[in-house]
Amino acid sequence: MYLRLHMKIFLFQHFSKLKIANEDYFIFIDTLKKC
Repeated sequence: MYLRLHMKIFLFQHFSKLKIANEDYFIFIDTLKKC
């Protein structure tokens, strides 16, 4: 549970640095959830 939360925070920070649109970010998260 903690690791999953940590990964989400890491991914969010990573994508923020790349300045990817929020739409693309949420699509990416949806893809992760399907896996």
